[in-house]
Amino acid sequence: MLRPSEALGAVLAEEAAPLAGLKKQVAIISADASWGAGSTAEEAFKKFMKGRGFTVVTAKAANLGNPMRRGPMGLKAADFLEAIDQSAGAGAIVSFAGAPVFSAGEADRVPAVHPPVLVVATASLGNVPGLWSDPVQLARLLEAKTIDLAVIDGGDPAAQPAGKADAGTRFSLRTIASSAGRIEQSRVREPDK
Repeated sequence: MLRPSEALGAVLAEEAAPLAGLKKQVAIISADASWGAGSTAEEAFKKFMKGRGFTVVTAKAANLGNPMRRGPMGLKAADFLEAIDQSAGAGAIVSFAGAPVFSAGEADRVPAVHPPVLVVATASLGNVPGLWSDPVQLARLLEAKTIDLAVIDGGDPAAQPAGKADAGTRFSLRTIASSAGRIEQSRVREPDK
């Protein structure tokens, strides 16, 4: 049985593989060392992608701000643009650093043609905090085709309709919204507490 962060990595791999296509390389944007060790979600994603025959490279280890202090936090536009430039040959880019935060005019600098971008905008990445993003901001990024897919925290697992589940497991939903206009709900197994 997968832990929630491992399940998140598996769902991301399922979504990233077809987007990356035949290029067989995926680039990652992650938080730098100031946020602690690499996340278990990112490690699981790498494992599942390597199992599918992909290579995974780091496009950018970004300074996202200090999660323990007040002040601006998020993936800076300059770091996002640098990652896109460095990953032009990749099949897809996955941001474990949340969505890019643009100020006026910065979004215009995103190249019209770039690898598909998947953004993980969840509160937790397992052993480290994630970087939640405003759903309205994510919708704008999807509409502008700056990003192609966003994984966000889902609803309350207790609110899920009763159904058959593996013994000792409950399910919560993670919503995956894509620029193709579809919304999917993927079941993520979480161990009972």
